[in-house]
Amino acid sequence: MKQQEIKKGLWALADETRDELLSLCSELIRRPNVNPPIKAREITEYIERYLKRWGIAYRKLEPYKGKPILVAAVGPSWDFGCLKEDAAVQEACAKTAPISENSAVLCINGHTDTVPPGDLSKWDFDPYCGTVTGTQVLGRGSSDMLCGVAIGLHMARMIAQGRVCIKGGLVLHLVSDEESGGDYGTRWLVEHGYARGIHGVMLPEPTTWNNFETGQKGGITYKVRCTGSQAHMSVCSFHHDHAVLKLLSLLKNLEQMRTITAVYSPDQEPVVAYSKEVARQLLKNPDVGDAIDHVTYNVRSVKSGDAQYSPYELCEAVISFGIPAGVSNAAVKDVFDQLIRQTGYDGFSYEIIRDKEPSLTCASEPLIARGLEIANELWRHKQGHVGAVYQWAGSDAKYYRYAKIPAFQYGPANIDGVHGYNECADIEEILNVEKTYWGILSELSGARVNEK
Repeated sequence: MKQQEIKKGLWALADETRDELLSLCSELIRRPNVNPPIKAREITEYIERYLKRWGIAYRKLEPYKGKPILVAAVGPSWDFGCLKEDAAVQEACAKTAPISENSAVLCINGHTDTVPPGDLSKWDFDPYCGTVTGTQVLGRGSSDMLCGVAIGLHMARMIAQGRVCIKGGLVLHLVSDEESGGDYGTRWLVEHGYARGIHGVMLPEPTTWNNFETGQKGGITYKVRCTGSQAHMSVCSFHHDHAVLKLLSLLKNLEQMRTITAVYSPDQEPVVAYSKEVARQLLKNPDVGDAIDHVTYNVRSVKSGDAQYSPYELCEAVISFGIPAGVSNAAVKDVFDQLIRQTGYDGFSYEIIRDKEPSLTCASEPLIARGLEIANELWRHKQGHVGAVYQWAGSDAKYYRYAKIPAFQYGPANIDGVHGYNECADIEEILNVEKTYWGILSELSGARVNEK
C-alpha cells in the first residue's frame, strides 16, 4: 500500500471516531486541575480508568506528593521495562536504539493542569462546562491543553484496540505541573530515564493551525535585594542611601537588556522572520515581533521593608528575562551585572531562582520536516501556510531538547482565550492536529489502519 493511501486511511479513522475524541476532550475539561494549587486527583483517576478500560499499559509515578505523572505506552518497539519499578531495569531497558525503517518510538507529552479561571463574571459560559458546539469545544484547558491530552489518549486507544497497527511505538508523558514550570513532571521524567528510547516528542500545546513551533525562549529569574540605611521620611529626598530609590535606578535601565544581539545561522533566519510576523498577527501588536529575537523583561514584584527593616533599609524585586535562541544566558548575566554597576550604588545582591537556556530543534529534522509537509497538506484549503516558528514563551519541550531529543509543539488554539477568558478550541483544528500526528506516525513509526 502506498504511503499516501496509508495516511488517508488513518485520517478516515480519525473522522470516523471524531465523536469519541471530542467526548474525551469534554470529560477532561470537566475535571479541573487548577494550578496553583495543583489538585490533580480527579483528572488523574479519570485518565487511569480510561487507560485500564482500553488495555493501555501505564505506570503512575508520584516523585513529589500531589504532583502525579502518568507514563503509558503502546507498540512493539517500546520496551515496557521503563514502566517497571526497578531503576536498574529502567536503565537497562530504556536505551535509545537507532531507528530502523518506520519503527521510531515517538512520544506525546501533555499536561493536565490549567491556569485559574479568573473573574467568573467575564466568562460567557461556565469555564468547566466542556460543551461541544458545532464548531468548538468550550472551557478552561480546551486550548491549553486538555484537547491535546485527549488526542494522545485517543491515539493510544486506537493502537491498543488493534484498530491501528504500528511497527514503532507511541509513549504518553502526562504531567500535572507544566503551568508552574514542569520541574516536578517532565523535567523529572527526562532526568530519570523515561525519555530514553524515544526518538522524538510531539506536544499538542496551543499554537493555532499555521504555527509549527520548533524553538522557544529560555529564561532567567532573579530575586534582587537592595539594602540602604535609615532616615527620617521628612528628608528622604535628600537621603542617598534609600533602598527603594536605589533599586528603582536599576529597574529604569532594564530596557538596555534589549540591546543584546541575537546571532542566527542562515537556515534559522527565515524561521525568525516568519515567527516575528506570526507574533505580530496573533498578539495584535505591531511591536511584539521583537519578542522573538530580543531579550524581554518582566518585573514580577517589588517589595519594600519587612517586619524588621524599614523601606529605606530594604527593597526586593523579582525580575524575569526571556532569552531567545541566538542569545546565551551567560551574555544576559553579564549585561545585568553591568546594569547594577552602572547605578553607582552599593548594597545590591541577588539570587538566581530560575535559569533555563533557550531550546530549539532544527527544521531539517525528519520529525519536523515531515510534520510540516503533512500539516500543510491537511490545511491546503486555507489561505497561508503552516510554517516553523520560534515561540515567544516556553514549555516542557525544552527538557527533551536539552536531552538532544527532537521536539515540536503543534496544537489547537484560539490564542485570545489561552490564559484568558472564554477559552475554546476549534474542532477542525483538534481533528487536523490528530491527523497530523497520525501522518507522522505513519511515516516514521509504520502506523497504518488494521484491515483485518
